[in-house]
Parts: sequence; structure tokens; C-alpha cells
Amino acid sequence: MEIIATTLKEKLPKGYAYPIGAEALSLALTGVPQYAMLSLTFNWRDTFWASKYQANLKALGRVKIIGLNSYGLDWRIHLNALPAEQSHDAREQLNSNGLTLLKLRLNAIGMNPSDGGWVAYYDLATRRCEYGDR
Repeated sequence: MEIIATTLKEKLPKGYAYPIGAEALSLALTGVPQYAMLSLTFNWRDTFWASKYQANLKALGRVKIIGLNSYGLDWRIHLNALPAEQSHDAREQLNSNGLTLLKLRLNAIGMNPSDGGWVAYYDLATRRCEYGDR
């Protein structure tokens, strides 16, 4: 199995973890039509502004942990970190149903990038993942 190419992987500050890695994601998405055109970026926060991200964490808000976007035929999956103590819960939920939903979405979109993307959030208050189309 060929691992999806990683174009960026930011070093994480202490206390943060990515909810899933490139190998697990690649395995889950094997067979989607866009597989050869997918790339991964790993960012430690889901917004450019660190202060906004930290305020969201303090308020126990939602953190975007996966975002699927297409830029023409360039398909990118953005993975964002979350507090390490909650990454295990997020990983279990992604493995139990989230990655299956992402694969279904990619299969439904096919090679038509204008059909939108997909997003997974982790709610820090409820400790549950939420999924949806963009």
C-alpha cells in the first residue's frame, strides 16, 4: 500500500496530538477514485490565529480535526491537532465510523471537485466527533 503524500507536518507544541496518522488514513481510503491525487497536511491548530484557537479550547468548543478540500484536481486532507488527552477518544471515533464516512464522501464526489468537501469536528465539551459535508 502506498501512503498518501504528506506535504506539511507541523511540529506540535507539548500537550497536543494528531488524532490519526498518514498510514491509518491511507489504509482507510484505499480504493477511492482520488487516491493518487490526495495529499495530507498536518497543522497543530485549525485556525491561523493561535489566540482564537486557545480561546476555543478554553471554552470547550469544537475543533476541526479533518477537512477535505479540492483545488481543481488537487485533493487535500487537512489534519489538525487537539489536546493530547482527547486525541484517543477522537481516534477511536474516527476509526469506528468517521473514516468510513470520509471514504463514502470521496466515492460520492468522484472526480468532480465542485461537489464539495467534508469535515470532521471534535466537540471538546461532549467529547464526540461530528461529521458533515462542506
